[in-house]
Amino acid sequence: MRSSTKQSINVAIIGAGISGLASGKLLHDQGVGVTVFEKSRGVGGRMATRRLNEENSTFDHGAQYFTARDPRFINYVNNWREQGLVARWPAIELGKDQRIVVLRNGQLQIKPATEDRFVAIPAMNQICKRLSQELTIKKQVRIKSIIPIDERYSLIADNGDSLGTFDKVIVSIPAAQASALLESFPSLSESLSHIVMKPCWATMAAFSDSLTDEWVGAFMEDSLLSWAARNNTKPGRNSSPEHLVLHATPDWSDQNWEASPEEVTKKMLADFWKVSGIEPRKPSYCTAHRWRYAIPAESSKAATYTLDKSKNIICCGDWTLGGRVEAAFLSGLSAAELVLEAI
Repeated sequence: MRSSTKQSINVAIIGAGISGLASGKLLHDQGVGVTVFEKSRGVGGRMATRRLNEENSTFDHGAQYFTARDPRFINYVNNWREQGLVARWPAIELGKDQRIVVLRNGQLQIKPATEDRFVAIPAMNQICKRLSQELTIKKQVRIKSIIPIDERYSLIADNGDSLGTFDKVIVSIPAAQASALLESFPSLSESLSHIVMKPCWATMAAFSDSLTDEWVGAFMEDSLLSWAARNNTKPGRNSSPEHLVLHATPDWSDQNWEASPEEVTKKMLADFWKVSGIEPRKPSYCTAHRWRYAIPAESSKAATYTLDKSKNIICCGDWTLGGRVEAAFLSGLSAAELVLEAI
């Protein structure tokens, strides 16, 4: 039964990535009033999917897959699998081509699987869409400031509009952005300012013919690239045409941050042909997207969440505990649990 105390609490969540939505879903299910604010047109953050005009033609250009190690997250993943929301990838039982490899100077090495990898169906953002179904989400709203008012907090949009007053605020955005937003809370802002995130350029390219039958995903070595994925091999995707996703290394992405998408795709594809040993061909579609806050620096292994001394403002996100999807989800759960403990 929902308690009147829980129903009287209003929580604002800034950011509709997987950590913010995990928080919102748990709080909503416990009867707490939740409003989520998201600056983009859709939910998901880096659990992102780019859709083409063709039916079911997509690129997962952010998070490529996820693993499950913590018992709590394993339970969620098992439930999602039962619902048909998640599947293993690669599906090794389907054949030798269903494997992750290492590519270096045209040479292929098998990378033994040490744990299962999972993807959402039919696209990586589907988990976030499911988590958001019952939540009140205000999209295309950018928060400019959080103002304390008599032990509550007023949220102000970048156009100056007041968005309401809340008892608690969960900030689920990149640490650097959260630090800037929370200037009125110096200790919290300062702690977040030390969390370093590295960038990533992503290239998306479509081809009419299959590129290879030897692998579905590849880690790249001695290259400006770090990763390549044949997105069309993931469960629930359109298997044809070929959809290739490339990620550049953080250092190269940083050095080429101001380059044009056209220049980036040209360089990344050229290096892909070289490292993979696949004969170059012209894509039927090609574009690039840059992620400013993609990968936590190794030195940035922050706790599950960070909070203000009042314990009414809590920061969570995929910058915690190594930046994995699982860590982001657990960070969101922990932030919600802290709110519930205080009620």
